[in-house]
Amino acid sequence: MALSNIDMITGISSLVMLLLGYGLGIKTLTIWMQKKANIILLTALLFFALPTPWLEFTLRFIFELFGGEIGDTFGMFVFAWSIPTLVTSWVYITSSLYKNQEWFKYVALGITVIPGIIFIVSIYFLQDWTVTDVAIDDSIAMNYEYTTLEQIIIYYFGALGIGIVFPSYVYFSNKSEDKLFKFKSRMIAFSVLLFTIAGIGDATITFTDAFYIVVLRVLLMISLILLYLGYNTPIKIKNRYS
Repeated sequence: MALSNIDMITGISSLVMLLLGYGLGIKTLTIWMQKKANIILLTALLFFALPTPWLEFTLRFIFELFGGEIGDTFGMFVFAWSIPTLVTSWVYITSSLYKNQEWFKYVALGITVIPGIIFIVSIYFLQDWTVTDVAIDDSIAMNYEYTTLEQIIIYYFGALGIGIVFPSYVYFSNKSEDKLFKFKSRMIAFSVLLFTIAGIGDATITFTDAFYIVVLRVLLMISLILLYLGYNTPIKIKNRYS
């Protein structure tokens, strides 16, 4: 079927956002290959995982442009790995801020890996979810309906971002006297905030207005850029604060 105006706008804006995120992820991988620090590798995972929930629609859009199609279950399988990977990596990286409390790293793994495994098993193996057309006429988008357990885990992961990652960077930013550290921490904190706003808005509200769709994608792209500035601060910015 012909792509609607909403699908065109959503598809193009999602594609740009994905290219930005994956490009920053590849750039971070090159930094990791030079420094071989595991924390940098986890940061690269963030850039790949953060935009991936929008990969399904983007591929559906690209396939539709060339007269093809992808299976309805593909989007759910992509989503299933990206969210646990995103949250686990982000919370574990955040735990490195607690330098005198090594136990927090193990807590971070426990509170993210276990529910992440449960979520993946539920999606991949139990396949206890359904897929339906969205309530927008002539749209190629699909709607995925989760079980109560899966919904709880998704909201739980969102709470970890707002409850642990965001306040941790705000707290250590205010506590530190290091101007560069303050800059990096604030960039990451704002990134978490914008990603959460855009993610919740995109997941809970069915927008039929192109303006809102573009706004959400722009927020996601700003979130990615802020994240990069926080974790891989360019030399010019570092020199400004040195």
